[in-house]
Amino acid sequence: MKTKLLLLAIVIIVLIPEVSLAHFSGGEGRGDNLHSILNAPPSNFFLADNGVTVMCPDAQVGETGTVIINGNPVEFTKRDRAGLEMLRATDNNAAFATTCTSGV
Repeated sequence: MKTKLLLLAIVIIVLIPEVSLAHFSGGEGRGDNLHSILNAPPSNFFLADNGVTVMCPDAQVGETGTVIINGNPVEFTKRDRAGLEMLRATDNNAAFATTCTSGV
């Protein structure tokens, strides 16, 4: 089991160069977070082919998901028009940066 996990971690590092084990180490470099991420269900949030746009076509409105951007985990929320209007009304401009509106 440990061998399979190590091989999977190596594949991730090779195929996704902006991700490193340093981002996943859970205290004392045990890799606890890496194990959690590898066993987590697939995310409904992902980067589009252009490497910039965050997509969430299968997420429900209000659902959140984490996307790795430049090696850092960033949490996004799917919002509909009402959610966007609420952000605007409350002057919560920072939340627009982590909003996904795919299919809305």
